[in-house]
Amino acid sequence: MIDALRYEWIRIRTVRSTYWLTGVALAFALLVAVA
Repeated sequence: MIDALRYEWIRIRTVRSTYWLTGVALAFALLVAVA
């Protein structure tokens, strides 16, 4: 059970960091386009 929870936690963290990196890249692209 704990192993399953740990796997889910890692998967959620990985997805979240991927979204975060994508958001940062989009924000940077917007800043460059506006500037």
